[in-house]
Amino acid sequence: MSTRPKILFLKAPAAAASGVEVDDATTGFEDTLLTNYYQATGGGGTNSVSQTYKKYGLNSARTLTTTAAMYAYLRRGPFQLIAGVQRLQAYVYIVTYYGTTANDGQDVYSRSTTYNFNVLYFALRATGVYFFYNGTALPGQIASALSTGTWHKLLAEFDYATPLVKCWIDDVLIGSWTPTGTLYSPDYFYFGDVSATILRGDFYWDTCMIGRKA
Repeated sequence: MSTRPKILFLKAPAAAASGVEVDDATTGFEDTLLTNYYQATGGGGTNSVSQTYKKYGLNSARTLTTTAAMYAYLRRGPFQLIAGVQRLQAYVYIVTYYGTTANDGQDVYSRSTTYNFNVLYFALRATGVYFFYNGTALPGQIASALSTGTWHKLLAEFDYATPLVKCWIDDVLIGSWTPTGTLYSPDYFYFGDVSATILRGDFYWDTCMIGRKA
């Protein structure tokens, strides 16, 4: 049986094909200039489409919050709940965290609005990288922050049948965990600073995808 990922609604541009195989029938992330995303800002936080930092294609999305009172994020959904093996991927370029605490950074995650849980979650903070599934912190957190000034690839995968959660950073497997409790499927996808109260950072995002293996 093929393990070719079935991307539900986001497509990497052709230039990314060597890294990620995608479904040609899906809507383009770069080609739409992020117009299919709900872009939320507040307290002075900003979103923009940028030519300055880009991993693939024409542009990237920038989420900028310089103080903890701001927020800026992009959201996609609702979409059909993901069954089977879920996969979340994003490329991130961190310009600055604006500080050195756990409140400095931004996030990328899928969410179940039905059950009010963040399903697959990367918290990218100045104190390290934290992983969550269904709102519960997973062990094996990284005690150092992702470096600024370069692109990083984030990938998380959840297999309902096992069940098993796996997370990779820059193609290195960080850990595998067996989740407990009720297993939820996401219907929204977020990246940026969604807290509106505690986070800050200047982040660029590119080739963000959520889907399932066929």
